[in-house]
Amino acid sequence: MIRLASLFAVAALLPALPAHARLLDDQHEHDGFFLRFHLGGGSSEAKWKGGPTDLSMGGPASNFSFSLGGSIATNLILFGELTSVYGQNPDVIFEGERFRTENTTFSVAGFGPGLSYYFMPVNLYLSGSLLLMRAQTTGNGAIGETEQGLGFKVALGKEWWVSRDWGLGIAGFGTFANLPDHDADMSWTNFGLAFTATYN
Repeated sequence: MIRLASLFAVAALLPALPAHARLLDDQHEHDGFFLRFHLGGGSSEAKWKGGPTDLSMGGPASNFSFSLGGSIATNLILFGELTSVYGQNPDVIFEGERFRTENTTFSVAGFGPGLSYYFMPVNLYLSGSLLLMRAQTTGNGAIGETEQGLGFKVALGKEWWVSRDWGLGIAGFGTFANLPDHDADMSWTNFGLAFTATYN
């Protein structure tokens, strides 16, 4: 009798199992509204070319990015991104000699469109953004600023679902820019790791 009752129970549940599996799949698809935060750090370096002096600046830097958009196809996201990189007391190499700065900051900010694609079901994503960027330095009461120039950012990340729509993870990223600076051009790079939080 027990075996017969178990057989009936299994037979009753079988039609519901595919629907339950489809429900779980639907919960873990990337579609609709998209929101992502990146918070991390890494290394930033700026080099000036074409000017009267040989100058470069670099050191540790923190990174924050905010992206907002929506899916244009399943697992394919179109978004706008705002990103900011900040470093304090960077090392300066001037005419071949290295100096340690004090009370000096170096920052780069940018915004622009991007695309992100999620490889499912592993929830691994590749992201790229085209950015309009500008750099700024401050030190001893003086402020220096480049003109706006083009940059781009690439990121490869992995996230784990913590709810139906939220995923937390980690990403490696690189940001590159070429910024006009009066009589010289500044080439800038930034590499690092970030913690990510995504709603989608």
